[in-house]
Amino acid sequence: MVAMALLFNAVWLYASGRGDLLAADVDVEAERRKGRSYLIGPPVYLLATLLAFLSPAISLGAYAALAVFWMLPGSGPGA
Repeated sequence: MVAMALLFNAVWLYASGRGDLLAADVDVEAERRKGRSYLIGPPVYLLATLLAFLSPAISLGAYAALAVFWMLPGSGPGA
């Protein structure tokens, strides 16, 4: 999950950094600002992974909470 979050951020930063890769009607600056919220993913996933050494149940709960968070309006790519 950590690697996936890092790679998602890399792809998103690449796509939003080049305005020609987004749809023509997209506000590039707004998308870049929104993309900064994705930077929280890798460290939180890393923390959830490290929690597994203390409590696998808490770690799984953290992963579930992250999945719910990314499904909420305003936190994902379609926000």
